[in-house]
Formats: sequence, structure tokens, C-alpha cells
Amino acid sequence: MGIKLTARNRPEEIYLYPEKLTKGQRPSGPHSKKQVIKNIQHPTLSIWLPQEVLNTGMAIIIAPGGGHRQLWIRHEGHEVAQTFSKLGIASFVLKYRLSQEQEQNHCLEDSIADMKKSIRILRQNAERWKIDPHRIGLIGFSAGGDLASLTAMDPDDESTRPDFIVLVYASQPRLLKPSPSAPPLFILAGAEDHPIVEESVELYNSFKKATLTSHLHVIPETGHGFGIREFNSPDIARWPALVKYWLLSLPWAKPGSKY
Repeated sequence: MGIKLTARNRPEEIYLYPEKLTKGQRPSGPHSKKQVIKNIQHPTLSIWLPQEVLNTGMAIIIAPGGGHRQLWIRHEGHEVAQTFSKLGIASFVLKYRLSQEQEQNHCLEDSIADMKKSIRILRQNAERWKIDPHRIGLIGFSAGGDLASLTAMDPDDESTRPDFIVLVYASQPRLLKPSPSAPPLFILAGAEDHPIVEESVELYNSFKKATLTSHLHVIPETGHGFGIREFNSPDIARWPALVKYWLLSLPWAKPGSKY
């Protein structure tokens, strides 16, 4: 697996707030070797688009984890985007401002604002990127799952409401509450990831009790932080395909339908 970025396949990277840049500033670009990044002053989206023949019209915004102090940008970001784009799903890796990073002046509201801005950008550019503006979702890993949950819980309006949400070993799955406006939910956790797996089961049960669309997948003998790595077992490696099959099972996945 593994990303080998070249001039031909390097994804485009755009700033969320280009108006705040100093003259001449440019995105740093996704790093092929760096596993962890921090000190994010200017949030960006890295764009991985599927081949036209594979395009499902669906899109995901990927929020890597890192305890709100850093971002594990490779195995919870660019590797994920590369994999889902090959499955026909347009993928956008979000480098968001970090609320717990020392010597920085960002708060959790800044991180949520970055996620909401990303959703707006995708909907505004849906025609350009050949995506359906009504099939845009969030995938959050660990702390990125917290961010995805909080965004889904409190959208500003329809322009920032995700159409689905995928929580991958979210560090606080209880942040997401069942409500009539909650988007369809896919939960993924490792069986040895305590207490996250227990809280993930509770979240799933709360959604089922409220008759809301949800799916839970627990991977045996697996802990925290697996993301997408070359050494993942077959049981772990198939999770992106499971997410795609789940998405295609949703009512709005049918051509011409709207969630």
C-alpha cells in the first residue's frame, strides 16, 4: 500500500481561509514521509478525486486524530483518502487547527469551524469536483471523531450538515447524541480498545433505540490507532470496503434520490 507521491499523482491542496494568508503564501502540500504534523496556523484540504469511471458521487472529509495536539496525517489521513478515492469516493483530508497544542491559541470551536467550512467548500464546488452535494460525509479518527461528532450535532444550517458520519475509534463516542436530525452513522472500533469499544456499543444501541440509521463493526483482537497501514491484518484492512458497501445500502445512494 503506502503513498508514493509524484508530480503526477500529488493531490491538490487548498486553504480554507485564503483571505487570511500573507502575500505569496502557498500550501505546504501533503507529506509523503511525515507521520505527524502540528502547528497548523492555516487549515487546508488535500483533494483526492476518483477516476471518472469509478466515481460514486459521494465525498468524505477526513479528520485525522492526535489528541487535539497533533495530526496523524499519514495513516489516518492521506492513506485513507487514497484508499477511498480508489473505491470511487472523493476524499478530502482536513488539516484543522488544534485546540490542545501547547503554545498555540486555538480552541475547539476553531476546529469545528474548520470542519464546517470544509463542508461548505465541498458543496460550493460540487460541480467542479463531480460530487453530489447531498452525499457529503465525515470520517473522524480518535480525536478527529470528536470533531466529526460535534459538527454533526450542531450544524449552522443545511450547508454544514453532513449527510453521513463514520466514527473510527472516536476517543469520545458519547459526544454524539441520537436526535431526529442525526445523520446515518457507521461506528468502527477495535475489540481491545477500552473503554472506547464499550462506549461505541452504547452509542450504537442508543441510535438503534431511537430507530436511527446506524451500523457497528468491531474488529476482533484489535486496539486503537490502526487506521490504514501496510501491516494491518486482513480483518482490519477490509474496513474501507465495509464503509463503502454500507454507504451504497443507504436510501439516498440510489441514483436520483436525496437523503
